[in-house]
Amino acid sequence: MSITTAIAGATGNLGLSITRQFLSPTLKPHLSRIIALTRDPSSAKANELRNLGAEIRAVDSSSDDSLRTALEGADVVVNAIGSRSGDMKEKVLDAAVAVGAKVYFPSEFGVYVQSICSTLGQIADLQVSSDHRLNDFPGYEHSEWTTKRAHVERAKQLGAGKMKIISLYTGAFLEMIVSVSPLTFLLWVVLITKQSNSGI
Repeated sequence: MSITTAIAGATGNLGLSITRQFLSPTLKPHLSRIIALTRDPSSAKANELRNLGAEIRAVDSSSDDSLRTALEGADVVVNAIGSRSGDMKEKVLDAAVAVGAKVYFPSEFGVYVQSICSTLGQIADLQVSSDHRLNDFPGYEHSEWTTKRAHVERAKQLGAGKMKIISLYTGAFLEMIVSVSPLTFLLWVVLITKQSNSGI
């Protein structure tokens, strides 16, 4: 079976790690081609991926045609575009649908917060959902979660019957965990509890 996988944002922080894994001896033998999309094909990171066996394709983020051309032939599209990329995540999705990709991984990597939200909800006496793409803390929505939820819903609509949408929850990223001290986390829980109890 021939499977071509394209990674959008392949030279970014997360994208580079994902692309390296696709190019590892464990996964690479199962894929016919690995396409790494980047804005700068001459960068050190792009050269590293090229040396590992990736096909490097340049993308002009201001051109939808450039993105469609770069994704041409992709069976699987992994969207590793970061949250500060404007509408680039949506452009990748549109291009994936346009080229007939069969599988799409939205930029949804991170924590599945069911147990965290359930625990915090019990402490603060809040009703919480079991999925961060829903409204976990009414009145305390996080803009990134709202954006991700809208993106996944749009992907389901555009890909209905044509493209499988797969969200991955990889767990917390170490750099995010160590950037919040236990004291800060505890104060956050206390604040939510006080606000909930005072009816705010």
